[in-house]
Amino acid sequence: MVPRLESPRFFDAFLARTLAQARRYGRRAALLIVVARPEGEDAKMAIRRAALHLLGLLRDADVATLQGEELRVLLPETDRLGAQLLRERILRHLPEAASLRIGAAAYLEDGVDAEELLDIARRRAAEDEGTGLAGKLRPLGFWECLRRLLADADLPRLPLSPAMVRTAAREAILELSRASTVRGIAVVCSGGADEGEILEALPVHRLSGRLFVAWPDGSGPPHPSVTYVPVEEERLSRFDFVFFLAGHSAYVVLRDAGENALGVHAADHDLACLLVSRFRDAYGLREKIG
Repeated sequence: MVPRLESPRFFDAFLARTLAQARRYGRRAALLIVVARPEGEDAKMAIRRAALHLLGLLRDADVATLQGEELRVLLPETDRLGAQLLRERILRHLPEAASLRIGAAAYLEDGVDAEELLDIARRRAAEDEGTGLAGKLRPLGFWECLRRLLADADLPRLPLSPAMVRTAAREAILELSRASTVRGIAVVCSGGADEGEILEALPVHRLSGRLFVAWPDGSGPPHPSVTYVPVEEERLSRFDFVFFLAGHSAYVVLRDAGENALGVHAADHDLACLLVSRFRDAYGLREKIG
């Protein structure tokens, strides 16, 4: 069943009840605020059109309402990472995406009461310029994103060795190994042959997030927090990369393993979120990555 737009009164009551349950039972919840870039009547029309399309991307449990020129979406049992990935999906699939600003906020990670969370999400929507690397790459598929990043004349590229990529991967695993209430995600590809060395950094216990490792046949050493993703040999030998997302932390390390061995190292949250989302779509990992 596709969710429908609820009245603001229903939304406010459902938000209060959801946050009360989150406090009592230790559950998660997140909010999205969606606004349109034009002002006045144009904004109202744009946000209404966006609302109709956006409802098709929501789950049965999600609740949305229109309040003036603002679309509010409540995401029960969702953390900040899940809200950010939904934001990226909306920007990817909605025809009106170029005219939208979207902000996300999550219970505990950003605040604890309704007005605080709404204010944070609203502020982030106001700050969302929709530009930068993520905006330029959004129409592309995953592997085309990597090629475009490495070929972008405006983006500084540095000599990166395989050892640097392995170090970034081990740092991501170390971050996920720490006890934390904040869920993280790391995606690692290091040419297949080096993954064994990287996985030596894995603790025996379950991680605070999920690690996705590109693997020739998708069947690496078992671990409760690791998903092995079968990636074509040609691509494994061409690219090394690490994408990391957890709370407010994010980074992208990408290396062309060809003759130039040049790479990109960026602490860009929107870019990391876009690449994780595209990787998820390319390999059918939607159920495993938020």
